Amino acid sequence: MWDWGGMLITAYYHIKENGGDIKKAKFYGQEVNDMTYVIARVNIVVHDIKNADIRHGDTFFEPKFTEGGRLKKFDVVLANPPWNDKNLKGLEEEIKKAPFSAERFPFGIPPPLGGTSADWLWIQHMLASARDDTGRVGVVIDNGALFRGGKERDIRAEIVEKDWIETIIALPEKLFYNTGAPGVLIIFRKNKPEERKGKILFINASQDYEEGKRQNKLRTQDIDKIVNAYNDFKDIEGYARVVNLEEVRNNDYNLNVTLYVTPIIERDEVDIRHVWNKLEALEEERSSLKAKIEEYLKELRVI
Repeated sequence: MWDWGGMLITAYYHIKENGGDIKKAKFYGQEVNDMTYVIARVNIVVHDIKNADIRHGDTFFEPKFTEGGRLKKFDVVLANPPWNDKNLKGLEEEIKKAPFSAERFPFGIPPPLGGTSADWLWIQHMLASARDDTGRVGVVIDNGALFRGGKERDIRAEIVEKDWIETIIALPEKLFYNTGAPGVLIIFRKNKPEERKGKILFINASQDYEEGKRQNKLRTQDIDKIVNAYNDFKDIEGYARVVNLEEVRNNDYNLNVTLYVTPIIERDEVDIRHVWNKLEALEEERSSLKAKIEEYLKELRVI
C-alpha cells in the first residue's frame, strides 16, 4: 500500500458517502517501506478512521494478517503494487518457503524473478486473500501483465480458466506520478453472477481524460462512464466489449485490451474542394505579391 493509505481512505469515504454502515466495515493494510508505513498510519489518524489496522512488514515473506492458522480472507482486496517489479531476483526459493506459499501462489512463481515481473505474484497473493464466496479484487498494474509470455502467460491462463477475471480496463497514459506508461485496472471476482460467468468485460478507457502538463487525470464524467459500463456489462462500440473465454483461449490468453476493443478516434472531416480553392487563392496572392516586388526592384534598379 505504497500510496500512503490512500486507497483505504478512499474506500472508507466511498462507503460512507454511499450510505454504507461504516461501523461494520474494517480496513487492513500492510507496507514494507518504513516511511510509507508511518505516513499511512498518520493519514488514518488524520481522517479519524478508527476501524483500520495497518501493519509493517514484507507482504511476500511475512504476511501479517492470518486467521485460524491460515491466511485471513477479505471481501474486497485493493492494491496498486510496484509495477513490473524485478527486485526479487534470486529469491524464488525463499518465496516458496514463505508462510502460506502454496496457498498464496498455487499457479507458480515466475522464474527467474530477476528477468520476469512479479506482477502475477502480487495478483496471486491478492486472490488468495479474497473470500471464495464474496471475494472481489481490484488491482492497478502494468499493461504488460496482460500479454507477457512464459510463466506469466501460464499463470494468466490458469486464472482465466478459473473464471475469476471479471473486467479489464485500459487506462490513459500519464495518470501516475512515477511513470508515464498507461496502466490497467483488473477486477477479479471469485464468484461471478450467473450472467457474467464464462465472460470477461474489456473496457478501453484510454482516450477519456483531462490532459495536464505533467500528469493527466480522469474527470468525473470519465469515471462515471467506466462505472456505468462495468455495471451494464454489455457491448459499447469502440469502448466496451463482452468477450467469451473461448475467444481468449484462441488468442493464447493474451488479455491486451486493444486486441478486443479499438477506440473510435474522432477526426475532423476534410473538405477537399474547400482546401483546394484556398490553396489556389494563396497561389494567386503569392504570384501577385511576387509581381509587385519585381516592379519595386525594377524601379530601384536592383534588377
